[in-house]
Amino acid sequence: MRNVWKEAVRAGVGLVLLLSGWGCSSLSGSISSGFASVKITDHSSEEIVAATIRVFEGEGYLNMQTADELIFEKEASEWDQAAYGSNINSEDDSVLNQVRVQVVDKGGGTYVLQCNAYIIQNEGGAHEHKIRLRRPRSGPYRDMLKKVANSFTVTTVD
Repeated sequence: MRNVWKEAVRAGVGLVLLLSGWGCSSLSGSISSGFASVKITDHSSEEIVAATIRVFEGEGYLNMQTADELIFEKEASEWDQAAYGSNINSEDDSVLNQVRVQVVDKGGGTYVLQCNAYIIQNEGGAHEHKIRLRRPRSGPYRDMLKKVANSFTVTTVD
């Protein structure tokens, strides 16, 4: 009975997401600041990268850093598992949340820390598929970027 409920929830959530237009678009182009971004001044890119890694790892993400950008992954939420997972239990049933983060130098000691988030279905499998999340779902990612920016704020106590 539990599997029937799980399949019904997956189908229902998937239908709602599909009809509302939330959660997906084609994977294309470079990261833009349109999804989630913060401006950070007076800190080096190395400091920003280190703070970003601390924040994302603190949120349960694994760091998959490349030369060009930071890539963080973790198992998708139950809702995303229901919406994007397979309706049959198989080895290709994995659903991951991936966040790609870039530190962009704007000059004059100013950087923009920006990201895009994706749902990855069947990572590493024959039918791997990336779905780029849209702006309505950017809140948690914007909050993590704000945590990075706020980690540089120092308050003093008299």
